Amino acid sequence: MIKYANAIIYDEDRVLMKLRDNDPSVPYPGIWCLPGGHIDRGETPKQAVIRECQEECGYKLKNPRKYKTYLYKFIKGEPEVAVFFEEYDGKQRIICKEGADMRFLPSGEIKKYDLFETHKELVLEFIKSLHES
Repeated sequence: MIKYANAIIYDEDRVLMKLRDNDPSVPYPGIWCLPGGHIDRGETPKQAVIRECQEECGYKLKNPRKYKTYLYKFIKGEPEVAVFFEEYDGKQRIICKEGADMRFLPSGEIKKYDLFETHKELVLEFIKSLHES
């Protein structure tokens, strides 16, 4: 059962990432991650990722497409996560509503940032697939 949904919002070779609060009460404090979160009861993964992106960065996904589903090694087990993607429309303003920062990171510099390891792999794999198409 899928418990979380994340979004890869990309703009050429940049991907929108969220810096988690540097607060010890927050899981994985000070780590960069993809926007997204828990799927609420009665929501589909797609509905959840749309809601989460609006809550976290004010961005309204228009038609996110599913990239993949994977098992994530998390503090509380290995929940199944659905990952969606959509190209940034270049119009909507990105606002950090949750976390310490929200910004587009260049894919060529992703390895320099402290990211969830799985998200780092996903982003690099996704960007590579864009160039192969």
